[in-house]
Amino acid sequence: MAKSRVRTRRLWINVRFKVPPSIPQDEIIDELIASVRRGRKTGDYSLPRGWRAILEWRNKQDAEMRRGSWETELEASAESSEGFDSAVIQYLERRRNQ
Repeated sequence: MAKSRVRTRRLWINVRFKVPPSIPQDEIIDELIASVRRGRKTGDYSLPRGWRAILEWRNKQDAEMRRGSWETELEASAESSEGFDSAVIQYLERRRNQ
């Protein structure tokens, strides 16, 4: 039986968001993380009404950053990789702790 190979790559991630100015940074991060967790279970990565987020990422150092809407990028990556959601959550948690 052949061994299963798990490939790991470094992933560069950035999230840009536009939300109502009255919302604190921690609440924004919490809602983005909740969106990822909800999306894992239901496939629904939507954000609250009036929120917009752009997810930028790449998995090769010299590659251009891929950019797309929060929902589109997370839905597309969920089809090809289970680890992408976890990487986005880790990025957001690190950003919260800065």
